[in-house]
Amino acid sequence: MKDKIAEYYTSKTNDALFENYDPVSFSPIDTIYSNIETNADFVDLTNLSNKISLKINDIVFKRNSGAISKVEADKKIKLLYDRLEQVNNSKETIKQTFKRSIIGYNMKHTFHITNKLANKDIQPTILILYHDNLLIKEIAVLKE
Repeated sequence: MKDKIAEYYTSKTNDALFENYDPVSFSPIDTIYSNIETNADFVDLTNLSNKISLKINDIVFKRNSGAISKVEADKKIKLLYDRLEQVNNSKETIKQTFKRSIIGYNMKHTFHITNKLANKDIQPTILILYHDNLLIKEIAVLKE
C-alpha cells in the first residue's frame, strides 16, 4: 500500500501544480467495513420512510386547516401508515440479516510537497482509501 501511495503522489507531482513529493509518515493500515447506514437498500428504504412521514404530516396539516375533509384525510393517512409499516418491516429485515464485509482499507499519510503556483512547501496529512489493490482516493485532507 505504501508503494501504491508513493507511486500515486510521485505521478501527481508531474502535474502543473505540484513538485518534489517527499513521504514523511504512514499510519498503520485500518480495515474499512461495510455499514448498514450505507447499504443501498437500507438507504432507499430510509428515504422512502421519510417521504411517507412527510406526506402524512402534509395530509394532517391539510385536514387540520380544512383543505381536505377529515374522512378523506383519515383514509389517506391509514393507507400511508400501512405502507410505512411495510417499509419499516423491510428495513428491520435488512438490519437483522446484514453482515459486515471488508470494503477496503485506509491509511493516514503525511508528506511534503511543493505547490508551484503558490511557490510554497506544504505538509498535508491525507486519509487515503485503498481498494482492490488498484484504486487510491484521497477522501479527506486532515491537516494542511
